[in-house]
Amino acid sequence: MKVTPYGKHALRTASSAIYRAAQVMDNPADLINVGIAEMIKERCELKAFSTLDRLARRIRTMVNHQFFHVVLNRLTSDDKNTLDQLLMIPEDNHHSPYNDLKDVPKSPTKTHFQDLQTRLSWLSTLGDVERLLEGIPPAKVKHFAAEARALDIAEIKDFSPPKRYIILLSMIYRARVTTRDHLVDMFLKRVALIHKRGKEDLELLREQHRSKTEYLISVFTEVLQASGGTENDARLGKQVRELLVIRGGIQSLLDVCDAVSPDNGNNYLPLLWKFCRQNRHWHDECRPNERLRERNTYSLDAGRVV
Repeated sequence: MKVTPYGKHALRTASSAIYRAAQVMDNPADLINVGIAEMIKERCELKAFSTLDRLARRIRTMVNHQFFHVVLNRLTSDDKNTLDQLLMIPEDNHHSPYNDLKDVPKSPTKTHFQDLQTRLSWLSTLGDVERLLEGIPPAKVKHFAAEARALDIAEIKDFSPPKRYIILLSMIYRARVTTRDHLVDMFLKRVALIHKRGKEDLELLREQHRSKTEYLISVFTEVLQASGGTENDARLGKQVRELLVIRGGIQSLLDVCDAVSPDNGNNYLPLLWKFCRQNRHWHDECRPNERLRERNTYSLDAGRVV
């Protein structure tokens, strides 16, 4: 079958494949599969699983240590001090800032949205993480961050400084990414909730004005019936005017039309402002005319986080 017995050639083949894969992968099972696939391709005899497992873990450790020291050489004393402070418990608190990195998003309320903004601002003060992790594969960063989330402070402190610093940086980086994602998701949910309330408000107004609409239809029906009973325009005009007077007068009917006309169709956007303004800081000196604002059509400013 032209299979080469396991020896130096097979070892070099598996090692090279696993080393290349370890630059972007971290799961030992994935690394072993890469080594097996390459050995099959080169028609090498497959060694026992335990041998490949030890080989994959040894190479992964070597590659990770290379990344550890690359990041360590980029750190300044201020960077190290900032990262060390994450593992310290302040006197006026019961948990360390490291635990704050593990916070999960909450329901899309205004308070929680502001908390996310505050969290993102705090994460931005923890150094230029993107520069420090430059060149580290995203898959590695994600794995290091997941490892950090599963550990407590005592376990983190047991690591050597190179590994401790890179997993803290990875956790900060992932926390920034997820916080931005949660901010966008929460913003979209709040905007969707505003639109939902606008639609519900439109339906409520339609229901409230249903009797007025039916009243106007009945008036119009009587006008049409009067128009069909005579061909004399002067007499018809007199009959219509008398009918309108009986129904409350022209001005009264116009007021009813003004009340129900904005609710016709599906345009609920003029109703959104009263729900939207609860979510933004509004200055008195730039407040527009409220009545004009409510009568016009508005779209939400998606370019600005409210």
